[in-house]
Amino acid sequence: MKIFRKSLDYMQSKIKDILSEISDEDIDNIKKFFLNADRIFVYGAGRSGLVAKAFAIRLVHLGFQTFVIGETITAPVRKGDLVVIVSGSGETIPSKMTAEIARNIGAKLVSITANK
Repeated sequence: MKIFRKSLDYMQSKIKDILSEISDEDIDNIKKFFLNADRIFVYGAGRSGLVAKAFAIRLVHLGFQTFVIGETITAPVRKGDLVVIVSGSGETIPSKMTAEIARNIGAKLVSITANK
């Protein structure tokens, strides 16, 4: 039980550290992106892809029209949509390509990475 408690304390500490790096202004801007998006698309590869899919499910539960990029029934991204990219490094080629395509289309872009 001690190991479990230590793990929980460590995760809580890390989450607190991460959240302290995000300004209230950034949170407000990201919130506006989500609330004003026509549709929301999420992307991630590997473990990040699993996190992205879980996030997409949560967004659907909250009432957002949400798609997972790469699934066979995913609609194409359009101007006015929001693309959320989940990537540990933020440097993987597929993530960077997805971001570039989204920008070229005119979609808003939010990235969730371990790096600032």
